[in-house]
Amino acid sequence: MIRKVALFVLICAFVASATYARSRRRQQGPSGQPGVFDYYVFSLSWSPEHCAERADDSAQCSGNRPYGFVAHGLWPQYERGYPHDCDGPELRAGEIPKDLLEIVPSVPLIEHEWPKHGTCSGLSKQQYFQKIEQAWALIKIPADYKSPIKTVEVAPGDVKRKFAQNNPGFGDSSLAVVCSGGRYLAEVRACLTKDLKPRPFGTDVHDTCRADRIIMRPVR
Repeated sequence: MIRKVALFVLICAFVASATYARSRRRQQGPSGQPGVFDYYVFSLSWSPEHCAERADDSAQCSGNRPYGFVAHGLWPQYERGYPHDCDGPELRAGEIPKDLLEIVPSVPLIEHEWPKHGTCSGLSKQQYFQKIEQAWALIKIPADYKSPIKTVEVAPGDVKRKFAQNNPGFGDSSLAVVCSGGRYLAEVRACLTKDLKPRPFGTDVHDTCRADRIIMRPVR
């Protein structure tokens, strides 16, 4: 009798777990079709913050080269939500261009970004990586934020203002400042058309910093 009850409880738990997983997938929406999206989010990661949280990322955090902003990803986006994990070829060893590693200094990150985001771009692997490099060349990083050797405290709005000043066509609606823990700068995101022109974000991309003044960790 006890075994039957235990088996019944186990089955109920399995069914509940499967139902929850299906519900989550429905909430997240379909994985998407390659090339069917509205715009790109280009994410610039502040490497010192990443390394403060992920010191085990040896290529980016333990090498001789100190990194400031690096390219995190170029993400196809809907006006609300985003496609992900679309059908596409696998990324094989040796297919990552060496020049891409200059701006995305983490092989595991690239291996994550291609299947989750790149496959939804409708581009080949080579074209997608070139698109990331083109977006990187497009965005001009303010001089004050390239490689500060001391901690910088700044208002989130000032970060957006300086990026907008360096990048004509961008403004509050096409730039977002993302913080870790609400007060440590983690990313600056730019909204781009498929042709890499500035445009406003959709409804679910926004600033996340909660502090009036946020902290930029120094390069390391």
